[in-house]
Amino acid sequence: MFNNWINHEEIFYLFHKIRSDPQRILKFIAKIHARDYEKVKNTWSNTTTPPTNWWDIPAVQSRWNYLISGDQDIDYNQYIAEKYFKDKHSLTALSLGCGGGEKELRWAETSFFRRIDTYDLSKERIDHAVKIASQSAQGQCINFQVGNIYEIEAESDHYDVIFAEQSLHHFHPSKNSC
Repeated sequence: MFNNWINHEEIFYLFHKIRSDPQRILKFIAKIHARDYEKVKNTWSNTTTPPTNWWDIPAVQSRWNYLISGDQDIDYNQYIAEKYFKDKHSLTALSLGCGGGEKELRWAETSFFRRIDTYDLSKERIDHAVKIASQSAQGQCINFQVGNIYEIEAESDHYDVIFAEQSLHHFHPSKNSC
């Protein structure tokens, strides 16, 4: 239906949700008419991410660790840091779409980084990341910033490492804005 964008179940679900809460139609219309940048920003404005995904299951994480590092107790951060950054110190990194900063804190904990510059569209998530990082000794090397990755001016030779963990698939090379 509609060029395979919407199926019958989605229409039924939407109708049921609108019937149960008439204000939802106004929110739905607002989302449809919002600019892409605003849609992305609003989607990622939450700061709590309960463990509701399959990759949050400890057995899945152990299996990933084993497949990546050969040891279920060594995660990919530790494995990559030891394998590729072992002889390097005072690295600088750029992290695009950092969200709440959890991944950047993990990298900072490896002690290989002097500075990690981060960007995310969501002010709420950046504020949350700053709060969490302030409670960690390693968080002092992280520079959290609100920003659109299409508008930042980062010099490619300025960073030793560039991260786009769980965010790269959101970026499109031909877009000028989100």
